[in-house]
Amino acid sequence: MAVIRAKSRQETIMVERISRTSSSAASSQTEGGHTLNLGSDAQNAWVAARQSKINHDLEERQQRDAEEKIAHDSPAEDGGAEEKRLSGESERIGTQNFDENTPFGERVVIV
Repeated sequence: MAVIRAKSRQETIMVERISRTSSSAASSQTEGGHTLNLGSDAQNAWVAARQSKINHDLEERQQRDAEEKIAHDSPAEDGGAEEKRLSGESERIGTQNFDENTPFGERVVIV
């Protein structure tokens, strides 16, 4: 410790002596005091196992969603995808019960 005396006041202040540092010595700010290894502690091991399970489940879900999207987007095996209808919309809309030879008064078209 060094003693510094102020001339304007009659007090004595104790300060630490400044020491020289070499360029090869690491300063205290750059030294690492500890590291974190997820497997070193029981609590951390549980967290690592839980995170691994969550990641695995997320990957499975993304794969399953992708497979469902592919199956939904591909045409059905029976000749094509069924046309989507609004609720309450009749299957007969857009159909007719006549051909070119049906007389005029007997034609029925549902629009």
